[in-house]
Amino acid sequence: MRHEVELRWRMFEFRGHQAFCPVCRSHLRGFLPASWSATATCPVCRTWDCHRLVWLFLERCLKIEQSPTSMLHIAPEPFLRRRLSATASVSYVSGDLRAGAADIRCDIHQLPFRDGQFDLIYVSHVMNVVRDPQQALRELFRVLKPGGIAIPQVPVMTDGSPTIEAPDSDDARMQLFQDKYIRRLFGEREYLRDLEQAGFAATYDDRLAELPKTEFARYGLSGTRLLVCSKS
Repeated sequence: MRHEVELRWRMFEFRGHQAFCPVCRSHLRGFLPASWSATATCPVCRTWDCHRLVWLFLERCLKIEQSPTSMLHIAPEPFLRRRLSATASVSYVSGDLRAGAADIRCDIHQLPFRDGQFDLIYVSHVMNVVRDPQQALRELFRVLKPGGIAIPQVPVMTDGSPTIEAPDSDDARMQLFQDKYIRRLFGEREYLRDLEQAGFAATYDDRLAELPKTEFARYGLSGTRLLVCSKS
C-alpha cells in the first residue's frame, strides 16, 4: 500500500507532457540525469534508459503482449518485473540470488530449470558481476528453447579494448570501477566470443532506430541498438 502511495505521489510530482516512460506509462516533464545520459532515469519507476529500450523491444518487436511467451528474468528490476508479470500473455518467472528479490532464489551458474524451458530470457547488468560469466551464459543457453531469444544486457567497451578484470577484492573493485560488486568491464569482441562459445548466435538488433526522432526523445532513449541472442 505504501509503495502504491509513493508511486502515485511521484507520478503527480513529476507529471508533464515532455516525456513518457513506456514501462510505468507515466507522462512526465522529464527524466532524471545520470553520468551516462541526461535522460537516464524515470523519476516514477526508477527504470533506466536501457530498461525502457528493452521494454519497447519486447513490446514492439517481439510483441510479447500479443503471443504466449514463457519468460525468465534474472535479477529483475522491480517495476519491469511488475509490468512483465502482469502481462497476461507472458508466463513469467524471475530469479535472483538474493532472498525475496524474485519469484525464485537461484544461482545463475546452476539454474533450477529444465533444458529448453523458456522462449525468452532477459538478464541485465549481471554478467559483469558474476563469478564465472562463461558458465552463466552456458546455463542461459541450456534453459532457452530452440528458436528462443536471450537478451544478456551488459555494458561493453566498443572501442576495441580488451575486457578489464578486477582483482578479487572489494577495495580493488572500488578503486577500478567505483563499485565493489563489479568484477569486469567487457570488451565487445570478447563478450561476443563468450556468447558464441556458449552456443548463442549474437546479433545487434536496431529495429527501434525506425522510431521517429520526436518519439525517441520523448522516451529518453540514449540508443536503439540491442544485443540479441538466439538458439538454433
